[in-house]
Amino acid sequence: MKADVVLIADYGRSGQGWLSYMLCYILNASYIEPYLVLGGEAFSNDERVRNLVNGRLPGREQTRYSLVIKTHNYPSPKHDLTDKIVLLVRDPRDVSVGMFYLNQRRIREGNPASLKIRIAQNIQRSRILNLLFVCRMWAKYFHAWKAIPHHLVRYEDLSRDPAGVLRGILDYLEVDAPQSLIEESVSQFTFERMSGRQKGAEDNANFDFRKGIVGDHKNAYSPFQLHLCSRLFRDRILPAGYDLDR
Repeated sequence: MKADVVLIADYGRSGQGWLSYMLCYILNASYIEPYLVLGGEAFSNDERVRNLVNGRLPGREQTRYSLVIKTHNYPSPKHDLTDKIVLLVRDPRDVSVGMFYLNQRRIREGNPASLKIRIAQNIQRSRILNLLFVCRMWAKYFHAWKAIPHHLVRYEDLSRDPAGVLRGILDYLEVDAPQSLIEESVSQFTFERMSGRQKGAEDNANFDFRKGIVGDHKNAYSPFQLHLCSRLFRDRILPAGYDLDR
């Protein structure tokens, strides 16, 4: 298996871009979003960010890793891209909030989509159906990747202690990086610096950075809706470390 690629898998709306940027900066690796490359799109409109994650930082040596690639796909039975996989998860109730607003934007903009995606978009117009739909699909995604050797990262830990989580990933990748470089990377990609807002300041039209906080599902759903979600999916989601009764 190749060891020059780091693959970051997540269901979506879990800080995957943010984590990828910080890792690219530390590793001096190039960031790749396959579906944007194939569609001829840039992964970011921020030229500063693109220059920091192109794998060509001046005065920096190359590491053993040349690419950091993100995916929302399920693992393939023939998966052999790399044996270095970071599985990034976030409380699926918070993920569902981000998905709800992302879906609203896609509908407003009239983005072309397949029939399957259009059906999912219509389901997700309803907050409660969106919550149940996302939790079901999130659990399916998590358990698919759980069977593949990986390093697990929770968004909540990343948000609380990004430098500590990055150090854990680097240990998994067998890369020795100075603490000063890790902290520099965190500083380069703070929520405030990339969004122009303080964490928690709401922007539901922002595709990439809406709030950046933990626990927003408590503001979006009623106690009954959250209780129903727990009754249906608690046992499937608990192995990821999320107790839906809390």
